[in-house]
Amino acid sequence: MESFLDYVDYVGANLFPEQTPKDNRSKLFVIDDASDKEQFTKEHIPGAVNIE
Repeated sequence: MESFLDYVDYVGANLFPEQTPKDNRSKLFVIDDASDKEQFTKEHIPGAVNIE
């Protein structure tokens, strides 16, 4: 996560599954997924919440 924060601005950016700690995702933060429902159903980061 620190490597992600090294280059991202604090306004926002995309976060990819490879950039998150797999074992503690749901304990560290909430992942909001803005994909449409069809795409979210097809594929999403485990524990993500769809906010379409």
